[in-house]
Amino acid sequence: GDSLFLLTLSLDRASLSRFSTYLCYEVERLDNGTWNLPHGDYGCHVELCFLDQVSSWQLDPAQTYSVTWFISWSPCFSWGCAGQVRAFLQENTHVRLRIFAARIYDYDPLYQEALRMLRDAGAQVFIMTHKVTGSWCHPVPTAAA
Repeated sequence: GDSLFLLTLSLDRASLSRFSTYLCYEVERLDNGTWNLPHGDYGCHVELCFLDQVSSWQLDPAQTYSVTWFISWSPCFSWGCAGQVRAFLQENTHVRLRIFAARIYDYDPLYQEALRMLRDAGAQVFIMTHKVTGSWCHPVPTAAA
């Protein structure tokens, strides 16, 4: 798992826009775990592309799923990403979501509202650091979110 994520992050930075968003995800079920390849910009915000894709998987409501996102930007508020993630979690109470973001999407003036919305919907949001040793991610503080 970690090697796939590190490989994804080592892509030629010159070819990546600062505003591109990439998402790697892992979906775990009690009896099965799978890594899926990262998703880039496909004409919609990657969180919404993921939600469109996961709806076709027909997840068994009798199973509990743990979904982990490794994402280059935290979900935004103004374009509806955080709200749609919240709606997905409210409709799919058998899905638990952890988000590891490389950066907070602070270009959106309502980014704190987005983080609060995700937290209140039950998502765990962490911000990753650039440090290779020690802890490489930190939870978003409740007061700041």
